[in-house]
Amino acid sequence: MPTKTTKKVTNKKVVDKKEEVKVVKPVEEKKVETKPVAEKKAPAKKEEAKPAEKKKVTAKKATAKKKAPAKKEEAKPAEEKKATVEKKTPAKKAAAKPATAKKASTKKKTTTKKATTKKMTKEEQYARLSLDTCLDLAKAMSMDVTRDSIIQQLILNPDVKSVSENLVNKYQLTGKFNFEEDGYDEGLVEVLVSKVFETADIKPQKPEDLQADVTHALNYKYTDVVADGEEYKDQFDTMRKVLMIAQHKDIHDSKKLEEEVGVDVEKFVEEFMDLAYSVLKTWKYEDVDYYEHFIYAVLSQLEDLHNKYSNRIMMDVADLYILHGDYGLGDADYAYILRENQIKDYIYYRYASIYEGVDKDKAKQIANQALQFVDDLLSEEIHNLRFWGVEGEDYQVGDDGLFYRTKEQRAKAAETDYKASHACSYSYFPQYDGTCDDGLNATKPSGQAKEFFDGLNDDVKKAFQAYGVETYVEMLGTNEAPGPWYPMWSFSNNFTTDTEGGMAWTKIGEVKHEQLPQVVMAKDFDSAWKTYMDAYNACNPDAFLSELQAELDKRMKDAAKYE
Repeated sequence: MPTKTTKKVTNKKVVDKKEEVKVVKPVEEKKVETKPVAEKKAPAKKEEAKPAEKKKVTAKKATAKKKAPAKKEEAKPAEEKKATVEKKTPAKKAAAKPATAKKASTKKKTTTKKATTKKMTKEEQYARLSLDTCLDLAKAMSMDVTRDSIIQQLILNPDVKSVSENLVNKYQLTGKFNFEEDGYDEGLVEVLVSKVFETADIKPQKPEDLQADVTHALNYKYTDVVADGEEYKDQFDTMRKVLMIAQHKDIHDSKKLEEEVGVDVEKFVEEFMDLAYSVLKTWKYEDVDYYEHFIYAVLSQLEDLHNKYSNRIMMDVADLYILHGDYGLGDADYAYILRENQIKDYIYYRYASIYEGVDKDKAKQIANQALQFVDDLLSEEIHNLRFWGVEGEDYQVGDDGLFYRTKEQRAKAAETDYKASHACSYSYFPQYDGTCDDGLNATKPSGQAKEFFDGLNDDVKKAFQAYGVETYVEMLGTNEAPGPWYPMWSFSNNFTTDTEGGMAWTKIGEVKHEQLPQVVMAKDFDSAWKTYMDAYNACNPDAFLSELQAELDKRMKDAAKYE
C-alpha cells in the first residue's frame, strides 16, 4: 500500500508540475530560466510537488486527469531512484518556486536597476578609493611616494593642500593626465594625501624635540647588543627626520642645515654611522642592505658630507657584507675603492683587517697586494709618473734628454684640481729625492735646476742671475757625499727627551730660536754672540754630540761589512 500510494502521488505531482511549466513559459521568454530546471528535475521532486498541487489542482484538475496516463511510465524511474532523488530535492526546491512566484515582479526589478545607474562624479569615485588603490594609481602617474614618505612631509607641514601642491609640482602632473581617458588626474594627489592624513597620527615636528633627540644620540654610550639595537632604531628615525627637513627645504650643505635645525649635523652623521657599523654586524643581511640605501640618501643630499665620508661609508658597508658572508659584493666594493683612490694604504689596511677573523689566508693575500703596491710606488717609472706626470702632456723631454715644462704646463701643475687628477704627491706614500737612473734628471720637478729657475718670480731670477746661479744650492756650493755615515740628521731628527743627549738637543733648539734672531739684530754683535754661546753651553751639548758620535761610529762599522 505505501508503494502504490507513492506511485499515484508521484504521477499526479509530475503532471501538475508539467502544467506549471506551461504556465510559466512567458516568463522564460523574459530570460527567467525556469524551463531547464522543470524538465530535468521535475520527476525527482517528490516532496516538492505538494505545495504546487494545492495551489493549482483546482484550476487544472481536468487537464491533470487527461495527462496522467501519458506520464505513468516516466514516474517509475523516479520511484526506483527514490533514495537518491529525495536527497537532491531540497537543494532544488527554491529554484522552481521563485520562477513562478516572480512572474509579476520581473518588470519592476528591471525598472529599479535603470533608476540606480546614475553616473558618479569624479569626486565621488575618488572618495570610494582605498588608500592602497590611491598609492597604486600614484605609481601609475610615475610618483615615487609611499605612505611613510607622505607622513614625513605632513609632519614637517601638516597642511594637506600645501603638501599636495608640492607633490604635483615636483612630479609635474598638472594637465598631464585626463580623468575621463586615464581614470585619474592630478586631483588624485590631494585625495591620497588626505587619506594618509586621516589614517595617520600626524604630530608636527618641534625643533626642540629634534634637538633633544640629537643631543641624546651624541651623548650615547655603547652598552650591550639589545640596548645598542634600540638606540640604533631611535637614531635611524631621528636621522630620517633630519633628512626630510633637508629635502623639504632643498638644503644640500650640512652647515646650512645646522642653521635650520639647530644641531651639529656632521657630528650626528658620524655618530649614526659609528653606531650602525657596530650594531649591524649582528643583525640580518637585509638590514645592511636597507642601511646602505638610507645612508647614501643622506650623503647624497648633503654634498659636503658625501665628499668627506664617501670612502668611509663604502668601506663600512663592504665590511658588513663580508661579515654576513657576501664576499663577492664586499670584494667588489673594495676593488672599486682601491681603483678610484690614490691613497690606498689605509684602504688595504681595512680590507685585510676585516678578513682576519673570516679568512686568514685571504687576509695575508690582501696584505701582500698592499706590499706589492708599495714596491710599485718606488719603481722609477711610477715615481716619475707621480711627480712629473705623462710625457708630452705634463712635461717635455729636450734633445739633451732633460725634462722640462712649458709655461702652460707649469701653470696647470699649479692648479689644485689638476694636481689632484694628474699627480700623486701624497706625503705618506714612500718617495725619494735625488737623481734618476739616467744621471740627468731629478726625481721631482722641484729638484730640476732649470725647471726650478723657470718657476721663480722675476725678482728672484734677477738675484740669482746676479750671482750667476740658478739654484740656492749653487750659492752654497756642492760636494760629494762625505761618507756612509751621511746624513746625521736622519738620526738627530728621531731624538726624544728620554735620553740625556735628546734632552740637550731639545734645549739647544729652544736657545737657537730665542737667541740667534737677537744676535742677527744686535748692535753689539760680540756681546750678543757671547750671550748666545753661554746659553748654548748651558744645554750640555757634549751629551748630544756623544750620542751622535756613537751613531756615526756604528754606521761606519756597518758600512765596512759591505766594502
